[in-house]
This record gives sequence, C-alpha cells and structure tokens, in this order.
Amino acid sequence: IRRTIEKCQYPWLYNLTDVFDGLQGEFYFDILHLTEEGNRVVAENIYEIIKEDLYAINKKRNEEN
Repeated sequence: IRRTIEKCQYPWLYNLTDVFDGLQGEFYFDILHLTEEGNRVVAENIYEIIKEDLYAINKKRNEEN
C-alpha cells in the first residue's frame, strides 16, 4: 500500500498505514472496522495533516469579509 500511495503522488492521498505504530490499545473490532479509539487516532492524524490548509482557508474567508 505504501509504495502505491507514494507512486500516485496525489496531493489529497495520505499514507496513514503507520498511525497505530507504537501505540497500545484496541483499535479494531475486526480486521477492517475501527473502534472508537481507533477512529480517534485516525482523526487526530488527519487533522495534523490538514490543519494548515484549514487555517489558511479560514484566514482567507476572514480577510474577504
């Protein structure tokens, strides 16, 4: 999966395959579905990736108003 993501080089495609590395806990109900804690970890990682873009969008909107 990692190699495929790296080859695609889409700006909207992020590699989250390692978000649980080094963490302790139950992150999956089964081989596919995340627990509440698993969803929280993924959400926090996505936020860290996109937060600068969100701040820039918000700043631009505030300047336009």
